[in-house]
Amino acid sequence: MDIVNASNDLWQSCAKSMKMAHYLHYRNGMTSTENNTTVKFITRAMLACDVRAERGALVLPSELRTATGLAKDSFDGLCLYLASRGILSLHRHDFVSSLSAAEREELIDDLYCGVALRQS
Repeated sequence: MDIVNASNDLWQSCAKSMKMAHYLHYRNGMTSTENNTTVKFITRAMLACDVRAERGALVLPSELRTATGLAKDSFDGLCLYLASRGILSLHRHDFVSSLSAAEREELIDDLYCGVALRQS
């Protein structure tokens, strides 16, 4: 796995998927107050999954999605948005083609197998 920073690669991954509408909703539609609330929401959900998340521990997308209660497309769009803002690090699966369709469905954007809070 490698750490994926906010980059053209991330944007292209988002643009190729049906999550684009959700990503654009987050990117274009949030005020700074809503953005702060969203960051607190995802941080609390990550801490509910693993208390070490505050120090950068990796959280599985399936566990985090369950903790947030969001639908897959909304969750994926939110994670892609927060990664593009430098708040989250998304960890790419190194051999996605080895996974079954059901296993890929558990990933963020069918590509990322882990989420971590970026350390400043």
